[in-house]
Amino acid sequence: MRKFSPPIRILSSLAPLLGGAALLATLAPACSGGSDDDASKGGCANDAAYFQANVWEPILSKKCVICHSEGGLAAGTRLSLQRGTDPAAMEANFEMAKALAADTDAGGNSVLLLKPANLHENGHTGGELMRRGSPQYQALETFVSRVNKGQGCDVPVASCDVPTPGARMLRRLSRAEYDATIRDLFSIESHWGAGFTADTVVNGFDNNAAALRVSPLLADQARRAADEIAAKALENPGALLSCDVAAGNTACAEKLVEDLGRRAFRRPLTDKDKARYTALYETVAAGEGFLMGVQTVISAMLQSPHFLYRTEIGAPVEVAGEVQLTQYEIAVELSYMLWGTMPDAELFAAADAGQLATPAQLEAQARRMLADDRSEEAIMRFIEQWLDIERLGVVPKDAVTFPEFDMAIRAAMRSETRRFVQHVVREGEGTLTELLTAKYSFVNPELAAFYGMSPGDLGDDGLARVELGGTPRAGIITQGSVLATHARPNSSSPIHRGELIREKLLCQPLPPPPPGLNAQPPPLDPAKTGRERYTEHSTNMACASCHRLVDPIGFAFEQFDGIGRLRDDDNGKPLDVSGEIVASTQTDGAFSGTDELTQKLAGSPEVHDCFSLQWMRFGYGVEEDAQLSCTAKAVGEELTASGLKVEDLIVGLVKARHFTSRVGDGSETEPVDGGSSGTPGTPTDPPPGTNNPPPASGLDVVFDLNNDWGSGYCAAVKVTNKGSSPLTWSFEREVEGTMTDIWNAVAEPAGAKTRFRGVEHNATLDPTEVADFGFCATR
Repeated sequence: MRKFSPPIRILSSLAPLLGGAALLATLAPACSGGSDDDASKGGCANDAAYFQANVWEPILSKKCVICHSEGGLAAGTRLSLQRGTDPAAMEANFEMAKALAADTDAGGNSVLLLKPANLHENGHTGGELMRRGSPQYQALETFVSRVNKGQGCDVPVASCDVPTPGARMLRRLSRAEYDATIRDLFSIESHWGAGFTADTVVNGFDNNAAALRVSPLLADQARRAADEIAAKALENPGALLSCDVAAGNTACAEKLVEDLGRRAFRRPLTDKDKARYTALYETVAAGEGFLMGVQTVISAMLQSPHFLYRTEIGAPVEVAGEVQLTQYEIAVELSYMLWGTMPDAELFAAADAGQLATPAQLEAQARRMLADDRSEEAIMRFIEQWLDIERLGVVPKDAVTFPEFDMAIRAAMRSETRRFVQHVVREGEGTLTELLTAKYSFVNPELAAFYGMSPGDLGDDGLARVELGGTPRAGIITQGSVLATHARPNSSSPIHRGELIREKLLCQPLPPPPPGLNAQPPPLDPAKTGRERYTEHSTNMACASCHRLVDPIGFAFEQFDGIGRLRDDDNGKPLDVSGEIVASTQTDGAFSGTDELTQKLAGSPEVHDCFSLQWMRFGYGVEEDAQLSCTAKAVGEELTASGLKVEDLIVGLVKARHFTSRVGDGSETEPVDGGSSGTPGTPTDPPPGTNNPPPASGLDVVFDLNNDWGSGYCAAVKVTNKGSSPLTWSFEREVEGTMTDIWNAVAEPAGAKTRFRGVEHNATLDPTEVADFGFCATR
């Protein structure tokens, strides 16, 4: 088919610009405010309060204290934290963090920022705990600026008493959302998104807005997909066009632009939108006919940022520093959170009528949508990513040890979990307690035989309900899908299963093994039980600090082998399934077996809060900062008050302030097809910075500040070899703020400046050849 270049330019110029880091309203202000007088003080009056609310509660207590405390792997380092929130402990933690904030490397970078982002020259034993530019990283940046320079004193102390919404973001459709949207837009099955380069996973979920960036490869994949989808959609032109192809004319094309554009962009088109796409049709149709004209329009729409991204532009409201999302933006947020796809006709109609404005209206729509079968896919996507069982189909198993574990059993296990979740949510009590402790499940005849069960009557779906009383099976975490995924290829694994509980149900992330440590599991020994082998393994002091957090939990699952079958002994020896949870906030204590463990977890407020946080991460597609942690906590309290009903938790997220409001002043502009908020191609002043000498002889560098929203900006840079011979280019420049994203070039620290150089395909330029790259930064 005809290759249309303008949409390609649209995507390739906008995709990096809008890709994840080019967020309309970048994350919490990092080092704003503060006068020269403040700087001389070397601190702000309420630094301790800022530390507790913005640093300790959402970051250190969640990600660091598990290792940086007594008995932890990093207890002997300079960051040795005290658990609890009593004043003495908090003061000690504050002073320790303040000292580390003041400790800088040769480039002036604080150790408190370098270590958790794994940017320190000596690395970080715990790996990367947060990404540079993430909300949590920016909170640390602000803390460092406050205590070291007295800057950022006007950044508010987070308070759960006055909940504040999160920042605005541009959200690229994930691969799954892309395919679901194409399916509903054109009534065709879509596989194109599944073939895109993998989405980055954050906290187990693949829909994190800040991580959904666009690489050159993805931009090319999206362009090719748009061309193919446009051709496929017009194989049945009657489904899209209001006229016969043979009689097609501009009026028919205009009708397509308006109708398809509204659904593709998930909002009514502006007059400017209509004019642009109609003009595009007329240009192509004049030379290649009606059908190619409309096909080109469809392809162009599918490459537009208005299709590929979900916007959160909103409009200013009376509350200073906040914007209210538009009715269409709220409709889109509802549909992608609850269905994973575009709004239906009823949701569009509600947005048209302004009926997505009150908590009651939002709740009514949410409950309608949750009652619809389309919500099952989104709920299952949450479950599978939360418990990391999407890997079930590919998790490796030794064919000699487990010859029975074939693809049919894997598929049957997935069907078991899907039907079980469906029953809990729709037919059962619908509670987290039931999800974790239910003494029933659903199996087909093959899986029943695999488990050693006798199935009853089969339902229409080929599954039979089986009762699990008198067995160790209880709830979702004892199903084969979970047990087989979290095990070794040739055996069970208390490490993998204990880690699952620690990270996914207690929300306590664990560090990777220290560098140089032999992290291989103990070898199989026919004379020992798995518990004996792992107990001996964890006596190594370098291992014990972390293994004490997971192994005693994982031992409860030793009644199940590496593929989820029950067993009565281990190598002929009796099983010991006693265990203990330590170093949690509200769940510590001993238990025996999975029955007692699941009851303990189901009754823990810590687990309730963690489940709420996991749903917020998935539903909002964000990584929590201090304020969004408050939202998760408030929704968790509502979950408890509702009797732990999952539907009420989801509705609580929909009714929360963050669902309809965002931090911002309304000054940001909406992305425009073509890539610039100014005049395209017109060079503007470079991002503020001083002491920027001209680049090397023969190299011409032009900066175009093509998107500036106050708290951040994006710049397009054109590098031209003006010399008479090939040139491998690089140059140095001061860059204002913190760079969050760069494409088609590499940026490296060079003292107070940044050194830019090319990547493989554009590092060396022939005479007159041009390299284009871009970057985004927060102020």
